Amino acid sequence: MRGCEDSLRRLGVDQIDLYQIHRPQSGIPIDETLRAMDDLVKQGKVRYIGTSTFAAWQLLESLWQSEKWGLNRFGCDQPPYNLLDRRIERELLPMAQTYGFGSIPWSPLAGGFLIGKCKRQEQNPQGSRYEDGKFRNGKKDALAFGEPAAKVPSTPITHPK
Repeated sequence: MRGCEDSLRRLGVDQIDLYQIHRPQSGIPIDETLRAMDDLVKQGKVRYIGTSTFAAWQLLESLWQSEKWGLNRFGCDQPPYNLLDRRIERELLPMAQTYGFGSIPWSPLAGGFLIGKCKRQEQNPQGSRYEDGKFRNGKKDALAFGEPAAKVPSTPITHPK
């Protein structure tokens, strides 16, 4: 609650259009989070609520809790999505389409790799996600670091209908 009020004050506005929680917190029941977010909507401080990097099952659990307790529901998620990280196509995007969730891609340029900021076999920029030769997940990215193409898993690009 205090974080939202601080944001309103810093932004110099009376209402935030979309207020998102960042990453699921396993130690906090989702209904508790939804109640706090619902209070912000009912107080007029927030128009819509959303999430960042939730799994499809976590969003479905939040829908169930919202319906069960009569709370405002999350309307969108912000997952990582780019040509190198397409995991959301398996479950999250079909779930979002079925249940009316929006999706706001995070890191569409893969931390700069897709625009040439980071290049294969070269020293990567200081402070970049690839600085130490590893990406977000702490593992070397096969495409970014010159692995033979035969070792890189491939999935054809599809678009939701």
